[in-house]
Amino acid sequence: MWRKAWAASAIAILVTGTTSMVAVADREQARGRVQFVTYNIHHGTGNDDCEPPPPQTPPLPDCGYNLARIAETIDSFDADVVGLQEVDRFWARSALDDQPALLGAALNMQTCFGANLDHGPDSHSAMPHQFGTAILSAYPIVDCRNTLLPRPIGEQRGLLEALIDVEGTLVRVFTTHLDTRLESRSEQIPALIELIGMPPEPVILLGDFNARPEAAEMAPLFDHFDDVWLLAGAGPGFTFRAAVLIEPDRRIDYIFSSRNDVDVESAFVKIDDETRIASDHYPVQTRVRFVQP
Repeated sequence: MWRKAWAASAIAILVTGTTSMVAVADREQARGRVQFVTYNIHHGTGNDDCEPPPPQTPPLPDCGYNLARIAETIDSFDADVVGLQEVDRFWARSALDDQPALLGAALNMQTCFGANLDHGPDSHSAMPHQFGTAILSAYPIVDCRNTLLPRPIGEQRGLLEALIDVEGTLVRVFTTHLDTRLESRSEQIPALIELIGMPPEPVILLGDFNARPEAAEMAPLFDHFDDVWLLAGAGPGFTFRAAVLIEPDRRIDYIFSSRNDVDVESAFVKIDDETRIASDHYPVQTRVRFVQP
């Protein structure tokens, strides 16, 4: 379980533009099978029954902010690669934490971060701050890049890509967090499919798509990729909303894989006392093997 150091000073950070890489030591892995997780962490703020702090500018940290709890939840999967959404760097609401760096250090994983929002000092923080997605990997990250997606309305979204060396097999891992509005998703989904293309490497796509499986705009994704839940999950696979007293009623978080070169062995949504409170989404996990097409 999670017993790693929690100090940001313990890691070295390389930042280029809006994409950063955090180099940390690799951990020993079981060969052959790889565990992937997608998790919207709600910038580390959970569903605690607590009193919000008094308003001020910049704000005090959220009363339910607990990044260590997020790390413990991720660690409980024994995950090899994790795609995260709603990740903060240096926001006042999240105690000015560099979340990708802290999570990478706590879990002893390499980190690739993509900033979709990149702000100077303002009412949300007295220092420059970013918001986006991250990929954590127990295997070496060879390359990391973030591409902004179309934004007809709403908040800027992006597609984060990490090229990962999994015991000699190069794998392209993507994570995204699509807009809540249909108008934006209808442009973002074709754009990300085009960006991913048809690379020679196996593809894993992780993310919060903010749409149910039956939504018309999701159809191109099911045409291009395998949905691991349909291959190996049981039940409806609902992921939202995570809460202490309310059951989830929709599946909007997905793991997709390329066809012919990924053998999906299992898929499940982790719903327990820990995940009910840690974030407003439940994490999804899959175990796969990479095979020759």
